[in-house]
Amino acid sequence: MGKNLFSFLFLSISFCFFAQNSNLIITLTGTPETCLNNGSLTWSTSGETAGATLVYSVYNNAVTTVNTITSSSTLSGLPAGSYRVVVTETSGNQSSQATSNNFVILNQKPELAFSSTLVNNEICGNDGSFKVNVSSGRAPYVYQLLNSVDNSVLLEQPSNTFTNLKAGNYKYRVIDACGSGLVSQQEIKYTPSKKPSQGLGLVVTPLACTSLKLSFKYLSMEVLKYPLTISATFMKPGVAEPQTVVVTNIQKYEESLDIPFFDTVTSLSVRIVVKDACLNSSPYTFDETIYQQLHHRVTKPSSTCNGQYLQFGLGERTSSIPNPIQSPFKITFLTVPAGFNPSQSNTNHNNFAFEQIYGSSTNPLPVGTYTYEVSDACGRKVQSSAEVTTYPFTIQSSNNLPECSGDFSSIMLQPNSGNYFASVRITSAPASFGPLPFDVPESWYDTVSNNQKLRLLLTHLPSGNYTVEAVAGCGGDVATFSFITSQRVIETPAIVTVQQSCGGIIRISADKGTNFKYQRYYSSVGGWGNLENLAVTDGSGKQYNANTIQTGSNFTLLPGRYRIIADKLNFYNVRTSTGKAETFYCDPIVLKEFVVGNTVVFNDAYAFQCANGTYDVSLIASGGIAPLQYAIVSAQENGTILRDNGTNPIFEGLQSGIYFFRVIDNCGNFVTRKMDIALLGKPGIRTTANCMTNELILSIDNLNHLNFQWFRNDNPSTILSTANVLDLGQFTLGKAGEYSVRITSNSATSCISSIFKISLRPDALTNAEAGTGQVVNINYDGTQTKLNLFDYLTGTFDTYGTWTETTTLPSNLLVKNEWLVRSAQAGTYTFKYTVTPLCGGVEKSSFVTINLAKVCYKLPVVDGGTIEETKFGITLLGRAGAKSDNWPMVRKGGWMALESNTKGFVINRVSFNTNNLPVGIPIANFVEGMMVYDTTNECMKIYNGTVWSCFSTQTCPE
Repeated sequence: MGKNLFSFLFLSISFCFFAQNSNLIITLTGTPETCLNNGSLTWSTSGETAGATLVYSVYNNAVTTVNTITSSSTLSGLPAGSYRVVVTETSGNQSSQATSNNFVILNQKPELAFSSTLVNNEICGNDGSFKVNVSSGRAPYVYQLLNSVDNSVLLEQPSNTFTNLKAGNYKYRVIDACGSGLVSQQEIKYTPSKKPSQGLGLVVTPLACTSLKLSFKYLSMEVLKYPLTISATFMKPGVAEPQTVVVTNIQKYEESLDIPFFDTVTSLSVRIVVKDACLNSSPYTFDETIYQQLHHRVTKPSSTCNGQYLQFGLGERTSSIPNPIQSPFKITFLTVPAGFNPSQSNTNHNNFAFEQIYGSSTNPLPVGTYTYEVSDACGRKVQSSAEVTTYPFTIQSSNNLPECSGDFSSIMLQPNSGNYFASVRITSAPASFGPLPFDVPESWYDTVSNNQKLRLLLTHLPSGNYTVEAVAGCGGDVATFSFITSQRVIETPAIVTVQQSCGGIIRISADKGTNFKYQRYYSSVGGWGNLENLAVTDGSGKQYNANTIQTGSNFTLLPGRYRIIADKLNFYNVRTSTGKAETFYCDPIVLKEFVVGNTVVFNDAYAFQCANGTYDVSLIASGGIAPLQYAIVSAQENGTILRDNGTNPIFEGLQSGIYFFRVIDNCGNFVTRKMDIALLGKPGIRTTANCMTNELILSIDNLNHLNFQWFRNDNPSTILSTANVLDLGQFTLGKAGEYSVRITSNSATSCISSIFKISLRPDALTNAEAGTGQVVNINYDGTQTKLNLFDYLTGTFDTYGTWTETTTLPSNLLVKNEWLVRSAQAGTYTFKYTVTPLCGGVEKSSFVTINLAKVCYKLPVVDGGTIEETKFGITLLGRAGAKSDNWPMVRKGGWMALESNTKGFVINRVSFNTNNLPVGIPIANFVEGMMVYDTTNECMKIYNGTVWSCFSTQTCPE
């Protein structure tokens, strides 16, 4: 009996007819991208045919990412962008399609940013602590203390406060849920508890005349371990034994206690004992004397027309009365000059207050002697007197300031308080000022109130000596005033050096001086400052702000652009269009600019496909503290390292798939990115033209770790440059032609060896050519991965233009000039090529149309040229296995072997229910790759591990 034996290359051919289901609707929604590539889409359908198979194609409307085909109703791992989903319904040999609404995945990725604040230094021993304050990022966060030498993790915790620390510099890292890890440092000093050097700063306040509140304002300024215990010991009148008041658990800024008030004594000696929370420290003792007599002060500020008024306040500390009681009081006048009425001069007269004012700056008191009695609510009294007089008319100056150049100055002149100018004349000035005498015009008085000229602004005065003569508005007195304009002292600026270390820590040194200022640049407003909303643009004349920085000290800065400036604020006054004085601030003296970049930036990645189907992937990163290290990790967040590539940015021999790549700097900062390496593109040649000189430069960016050889294609043996840049100089007729750059790796095991070309015509700078696009029919044979669209242009064309896909439903498989044909479905695709002259001119375009047919004739299974065994077979002869004729392994080069002798091969025929599941086969028995014939929908179906689908498209089984 003869046997019919055959091995075959798997061929799936069927025919699909589109009969549009007008009831089919798909609705799309999703979630934002909160971490890199974690946006998601969710969709639902209605109106589908019962028992039909639904397949979904996801499209990025920006035509920048690969589309996805899935049977699921969700898709995650997406970047921000606009998306739509096309549903294809297949029922037997009929199909329908519907397109969803557009949905925008918003970019809500926050940058990880934080700072640390000292909670307290080490005071008693192992009690230092600091707190990390995250201002931006994605929770939850992990906080780590790192070994300062090798960045190994010493402590990891969810809390943002590190405690029980000794003095030292602590290196710490914050990791957010997006897989970013940034490092900074915090210094903890050893500041042992010590007795306050300035004393207690005792303030004594009576409480209802029965007790005194003793407050110690200097304690909070010293290094003490809180909480405190404070006691006060004193002698009570008539009692032989000392009395002691003790208060415990006193927190910072609450340092006070109450003792009795004895009205029979004028002074009270008190011993204050302060003990902090350090168990091994001794208490600190202070002997104070409280003076209980009433103590006040009186001043006589100026008033209108050279008059005065009286201002009474609490007594100030003196050497003889260091601790006066601070209590509200009232004034009783005993004798006064004629015309004085205390109630009219002070609405608070005869009431207790901490301040009493009689008269005002516009209400002078009568001239003469005032005798009065001061009394407080506790019955203490004291008598005194004050003399109110008048004073002569004088001229005063302020803001004698040089302008920014130093050649001119401005100055403010005003009469003594209480008077005003009737007129002002300049009687003496440098020759360059102009004719003299000069009567100051009305518009130069910048402050006028009730027709009284209270201030005069003189601006843009040439340097030299001046004399002015003024007439008083009150009484007509005449006064003269002489002044010399200020000169700007031009100093040789300091030479500042900036040293950077991990965590954005900088330390400056200078050849002279110790105190400087620093500012950050805010590109959003184009200005410098210490806060974005206060940043000022140079030359604006506005007051700028800056932080203080000293030489020899460490300062932690966030990533950004900074500058060191001189610690000197120069300004002067100008007159506005309304006549008012306005301060104009000179630009700061800039000593040094620098960039803090402790954040690692993942710039780009390129994939180079090798002959064996694997990929060499080159990562491009910047920022951070060198050297950068590269790794593949297990997860986006705090994943473990699967492959440590050291400082080599090239990963060799990677199988096609999705990887988590991580770049780590020398401080332990890192950034993680999830990438499908098969979808990565290759670098391209960038053209940079100087249109003023007609100079032209060709370059490959960001791949300095590779080798370059530039040459003209008509003379490949002459290497023009071995750098990533080819400077052609002035582009003349003789430099037109086709140029190439060969990129290779130093690694003997790397497959990176690519040539990139660019054509430059003689008039490339001013005229562009896009060639003529073709309509091509391609029968895909399974061997091609990408198509170079330049291969489908004819005629003359420049190669530095841009390709875009114009298909109605784009494939989203275009990367620069390469189309990933392997992942495309059969259909018609259109592409537009646009090129613009480098130095301006008419934009030109051409179009390429590709009619793609996909019929799969799979090549025999081979490995390195050796035909492999067939591993899968179905036989009706009962002989499968290594011990029975070694079948089907004996059949070489096949994907599947089938054999029978007297009957044809028929796969199982089953019906499918409304849930698209085969009737009679338990779900638990489903195996990926299982095939049956669906008698309900009349098609052969295969199970892909998730869903049963008809073979409805003639293509390869992937």
